[in-house]
Amino acid sequence: MQLNERALPLYVQKDIEALKAYHRGELNHPEDCLYMEFYGSINAAQHDFEISKEAADYLRVKYLGMENGVDVEYYFETHSIFSEMVGKKLFIEAIPKDKIALFNDSIDGIYEYYVKSDGRLTLKDLISERIEARIAMQEMEKVLDRPEVMMNSSL
Repeated sequence: MQLNERALPLYVQKDIEALKAYHRGELNHPEDCLYMEFYGSINAAQHDFEISKEAADYLRVKYLGMENGVDVEYYFETHSIFSEMVGKKLFIEAIPKDKIALFNDSIDGIYEYYVKSDGRLTLKDLISERIEARIAMQEMEKVLDRPEVMMNSSL
C-alpha cells in the first residue's frame, strides 16, 4: 500500500515526526509515551473517518511493528490498597516479525513490559494510573462491603 503521509491529519503527522526525532536522538521523551500517543492518534483518526482502516493498519505496522521478531516478557504485580502483594505473574510471548508490539492496558493490575531484543521498540515501566485507580477502588469496595465494616459504619 502506498500512503501519502503528508495528507494525514496534522496531529498524526506531528506524532510521526516526534517518533522520527526520538530515533535520531533529537528528542528526550519517554519512549512508551510517544508510542502510546501515536497509537491513540491513529485510532482517533480512524474513528473520526479522517483515515481509512487500511491506512490505520499500514501506519500501525510501519511505525509500531517490529523489524524482527522478539520475545516480550510481561511482568504483572497486583497490590491491595494496603500495599500487600496480591499476585505476581510472568508471561513470555513471541511477537512475530511485522506484528504490532503494543498491548492492551485493560488488565487489572500494575504491570511492566520488557522487550528482550535489539528491536527498535523497548517498552519499560508502562504503568497505567487509570488501572491503579480502578484497582484501588475495587479493593476499597471489597473492604466496605465486609459485614464488620458495614456494622461499624452504622454506629
